[in-house]
Amino acid sequence: MAMAPATSLAQSPPLNDNFADRIPLSGAPVHVTGSNVEATREFDEPYHADNAGGSSVWWSWTAPAAGGATVTTSGSDFDTVLAVYLGDTLPDLVPLEGNDDDPISGTLTSRVVFNVEAGTTYQIAVDGFSDGLAAADAGDVVLNISLGARIPAPPNDAFTNATLIDGAASLVQGTNVGATREPGEPDHAGNLGGKSVWWWWTAPSSDVVTVTTEGSGFDTLLAAYTGATVGTLTPIASDDDGGPARTSQITFTTTAGTPYRIAVDGYHGASGRITLRIRVGVPTAPGWELLDVYGNPLRSLDFAGHVVLLNFWATWCGPCVQEIPDLIALQDQYREDGLVVIGLSVERSGAALVSQFMAEHGINYPVAIASDPVIADYGGIEFIPSSFIIDRNNRIAAEMVGSRSKAVFEAAVLPLLRDVQPRIRRVGEETGVSWPAAQSGFVLESTASLSSPLWQEVPGPFPESEGWLTFSPPTRSACQFYRLRK
Repeated sequence: MAMAPATSLAQSPPLNDNFADRIPLSGAPVHVTGSNVEATREFDEPYHADNAGGSSVWWSWTAPAAGGATVTTSGSDFDTVLAVYLGDTLPDLVPLEGNDDDPISGTLTSRVVFNVEAGTTYQIAVDGFSDGLAAADAGDVVLNISLGARIPAPPNDAFTNATLIDGAASLVQGTNVGATREPGEPDHAGNLGGKSVWWWWTAPSSDVVTVTTEGSGFDTLLAAYTGATVGTLTPIASDDDGGPARTSQITFTTTAGTPYRIAVDGYHGASGRITLRIRVGVPTAPGWELLDVYGNPLRSLDFAGHVVLLNFWATWCGPCVQEIPDLIALQDQYREDGLVVIGLSVERSGAALVSQFMAEHGINYPVAIASDPVIADYGGIEFIPSSFIIDRNNRIAAEMVGSRSKAVFEAAVLPLLRDVQPRIRRVGEETGVSWPAAQSGFVLESTASLSSPLWQEVPGPFPESEGWLTFSPPTRSACQFYRLRK
């Protein structure tokens, strides 16, 4: 007698595993159940709430009326991640809201709140939390949607009600949930936006200022202006990062006593929690001494005269892992030009795990475990990846929170690699000229006059000390001026 075929106990993926198979929902309130057990992550799928995840399922909900919507996963039996988007295909999704742990209940389920428009369809993803090492959490999903009164506009929604910021360096919090666009308001960073809020900041000095939205909970637009009314605004700087990090950064030179109007908007109408940071001046990069993952000393002084890309990361961080191939490529391509990529891991799993990860991923730059004092010196590192671009004079030229592409990093480091200025030191009648050893391809030239200069090459070789090449001209030399030429 023939044997009956064995029955497989393997569980199939959920029906709404893929974005194309999302389950349609309508009306309000909504209470549905499901599962993300055996669910997968698709190619081009975003990191929901900036978490690695990996077991997502999808719903689409069409709002029956305008109002304030609350979406939660309360009742789910695992650590959820929740995100809401606009868009009809994975590559075109526009993030509106995202959350890991419910900020109201403090539980491991998730909650987002946002205004909706009647008849608009919103794409909802529920994923399981993952630290990037283990598989994403999975279990029974409970999805709840309620619709109430429209969320009121924040107090600084209107330009005339801009919130005043005091001080040379400031960190303020806010929200653009419920915000609106005013008649005549410009498209911040060239995007229509539609949910802008305003701050008013007066420059305490003439200096370089950097403004960021790092730490905000949605895809931001950021712009700075001068002008007393919406109709008379003059744009100074703007940014829409557009990358996985979604936050924005602008840098511009201020005039002391000038009031600047700062707008934060949401890309294609996104909204959520805002963190706005203002930093005046070009800060010096804090020094550090650590051991690399192989136990060898690693010091910031070892890289004097180089352009340094200091990357805080972890093996379990999905966006961190995503940008590593670009960091490897940058190190390969620009090593001879004086670029050094350095990874500082914030995890506490031990150097052995990190060194194994480095070998598996072909990391070609030094990596150390960041100590608590180093993390504190660099602002606490609330989000990873966080990267600091440090110029040859050990000044922080840029800070980037979130994953970046090779092109974005290149735009920040290439001007620094090409901007090489010799250091001139005069003590009495003695003169010393120094420049980064990494730029040995440059020719040192001198002249006796700048009115009609006749530049002549200064012959080498030149002694090297702590990453710098040095030339000491003869006493009473006729040459008074020096330059580097490629």
